[in-house]
Amino acid sequence: YIVFSCLVMGLVFQMPIVMIWLSRLGLLSPARIRAAQRHVIIACFVLAAVITPTLDIFSQVLVAVPLIILFEISIVLARLLRGASR
Repeated sequence: YIVFSCLVMGLVFQMPIVMIWLSRLGLLSPARIRAAQRHVIIACFVLAAVITPTLDIFSQVLVAVPLIILFEISIVLARLLRGASR
């Protein structure tokens, strides 16, 4: 379980790098990312439900909230770095 959760969280925490890279290439705009926000939040909670070994909502929220915050930081960084490159 520990190795699985570390692997999944390690991959998820690469999200800002991928989003910034796609934004700088012009394949993904910050506005498009913002439009998919509802779907990403639901996906974060689904991923948190898969990662956590217990069924209580508290542990799922403890995993999902950092993922959502990371997503929001990714949007801000993509907007800032896309504007700096143009």
